[in-house]
Formats: sequence, structure tokens, C-alpha cells
Amino acid sequence: MQDCTVPTPQGERLHEALLAAGRESILINPPNAGHNVRECLAGGNLEVMHTFVERVIRGCEHVPPAPVERPEDSMIGE
Repeated sequence: MQDCTVPTPQGERLHEALLAAGRESILINPPNAGHNVRECLAGGNLEVMHTFVERVIRGCEHVPPAPVERPEDSMIGE
């Protein structure tokens, strides 16, 4: 992944730290998206993020997890 703003390993470390702390985390790492918002939100990622915010951040327990299809080379759900 080419991202000159936030190095990919930084997001991976945060994801691993959250999981190690027993928190829920979903890492979405779209190949070659960088900080291109349109690319980052493509392929169902917007729905995954919206559902995560509603369920985990806002605490809306009635919101079921969004189905996640793993794009090739992604780290979704790991």
C-alpha cells in the first residue's frame, strides 16, 4: 500500500493493540488506496465503517455487524 500520510504499519500496530486490549477492531487496508477517500470507501467499506461506528462507538447494540467481504490483500477482520 502506498500511503505517504500515515504509514501502514502504524494502523496495523493500533489494530493489534486494540485487539490485545480486548477491544473490537476492524482494519481495512484497501490495496493502493493511500489516502484517496473514494478508494478507501469503495467495495462496501463505507457500510462496514458506518456499522462499526453505530454498533461499537455509539453503542447501538441493535445494529448487526455489516457483512464483510475480504478484498484480495486486505486485512479486514484480522
